Amino acid sequence: MSETLARPIQALLDKWNSSGYQTYNCRYFSMPYPSKKGSNRTPIQATIYSAVGQYPEEGGRPIATKETTLDNCLILKTLKETAFERAGIPLPHQPEAFYCLFSEIGGKTVFPASEKAAVRTIPTYLDLEYMTISFYGAAQSVTGSKHLVTLENGKRILLDCGLTQGMGEKSEERNRSFDFEPENLTCLILSHAHIDHSGLIPKLVRDGYQGPIYCTPPTLELCQLLLRDSARIQQNNSSTEPLYTEEDAEQALQQFVTVPYDEPFQIDEDIELLFTDTGHVLGSAAINLRLQDEGRERTLCFSGDIGRFANRILNPPQAFPQAEIIICESTYGNRVHDSLENTEERLQKIVQEVCVERQGKLLIPAFSIGRTQELIYSLNYLAEEGRLPEVKVFVDSPLSVYATDIMRENPQYFRDSMQEYIKDDPDPFGFPQLTYITEVDDSKELNKIEEPCVIISASGMMEAGRIQHHLKTNLPDPNSAVLVTGYCEPSTLGGKLMNGADKVHVLGEEVEVRAEMMIMKEYSAHADYGDIAKFLHCQDKEQIQRIFLVHGEKSVMGQLKDDLTELGYQNIEIPEFRLSYVV
Repeated sequence: MSETLARPIQALLDKWNSSGYQTYNCRYFSMPYPSKKGSNRTPIQATIYSAVGQYPEEGGRPIATKETTLDNCLILKTLKETAFERAGIPLPHQPEAFYCLFSEIGGKTVFPASEKAAVRTIPTYLDLEYMTISFYGAAQSVTGSKHLVTLENGKRILLDCGLTQGMGEKSEERNRSFDFEPENLTCLILSHAHIDHSGLIPKLVRDGYQGPIYCTPPTLELCQLLLRDSARIQQNNSSTEPLYTEEDAEQALQQFVTVPYDEPFQIDEDIELLFTDTGHVLGSAAINLRLQDEGRERTLCFSGDIGRFANRILNPPQAFPQAEIIICESTYGNRVHDSLENTEERLQKIVQEVCVERQGKLLIPAFSIGRTQELIYSLNYLAEEGRLPEVKVFVDSPLSVYATDIMRENPQYFRDSMQEYIKDDPDPFGFPQLTYITEVDDSKELNKIEEPCVIISASGMMEAGRIQHHLKTNLPDPNSAVLVTGYCEPSTLGGKLMNGADKVHVLGEEVEVRAEMMIMKEYSAHADYGDIAKFLHCQDKEQIQRIFLVHGEKSVMGQLKDDLTELGYQNIEIPEFRLSYVV
């Protein structure tokens, strides 16, 4: 908790404790319902849980939920003089203690989870004029990117609005409801098109957001594919109610506003936006904000996903303006990727071993945007040099096909070496052995052919898409192999296969795993520790006030925090999900 906020809060607690008020263990989550501009009241929603000594996930039972307005009250003395009673919320008969999911005061973190807090309901009227950042996704996880910046003047800027994936029931819960009111947002700024950063935008619009959605031009092109495809998937999933429809996706796309790289854009009198290239995927950008807030200028950078400086197709991550506050991704912040120098040679040996020597099929699960194009480029390079074995290569994913077309149409975003390459080979994403498949019937035929081949198909974590059909058919074959080229969240199908599962469930059936699991880390589109350090190197450490690490597992963030601290960076935070931080 910020020292600025901790001092007045702790002073109140000391006063209460010295007066003999009872203390309870309470868990607080940041769930702000922003106040209307000009209002001194903060609408909040509170859910009260029963069961002494139990958090909700341990069996606590929800008793009452009510949206109400309290005069910036902290909360809870005993059950007799509570603001909840005054607001008309029925309470149970004298439990010794209870747990509450409760908003912070005015959008500020009150207490971290599980910290003891004195609980008397009195108006606090603290000086709460702070800028805050609330983390509603990708906090100690690698999915569902959503970060809300709230200015002192009440303006609210949402950075990304991603779909949570690969977290089981938690994914469903997090995707169904926002912890803020969409209609009260000032604007949404999108770092890039990947679905874990953009996939809830149609729901945001469906739930009331009517404002602009800022992104780079290529990000809009890719979102036109991804959001429409995601909506179709939602509507075709008969087991659950869709999060949004194709109509919602179309409405959302109408609200997109494109801003080129390196051109400052004035959103309004208080918010200036600058996109800088991060080289992660086509159109990916760091979001650089210059904010005027109650007479004070603030600077903030959200890295989005950082690419690799050794990327062969896209420009490397570029330097970004000096920032006081940095929200930085950390996916691979505890490792150093293998060199790209021998990537094609390794890939050639794998194709040779699986498809020629074993006469099996090589399945390569890959995300449609970024990873697929990198793989095709490598195979194209081998084919051009005459080193690719004489086997057929299939890209079986309509999304991948259309995304590759968009890559072809945007060579201006390629790095210099790639610009030189396409002078001799105008199509780096096509060669005679390669076939792109879009039709369902053609995809089904792939599972009938017996000849060895390479099949690249989405999705990368193997949780959905046509890759599941190919896995179901080929996992029992000991001559075949699955080549994993990127991160797989442990609970996903890809994660289970990488962790050595003997049997897995695919498309509702148990499948024996006899195919070999292979890994190539060279194709990761995420920065490693060295790339992150290089990305941050353009900054004057003395001017950085806070660094928040997001989009990574907690253990990875911890290691990255230690390593960055050794490099001289200070005030590094690992934010918690649904908590707000004063900045």
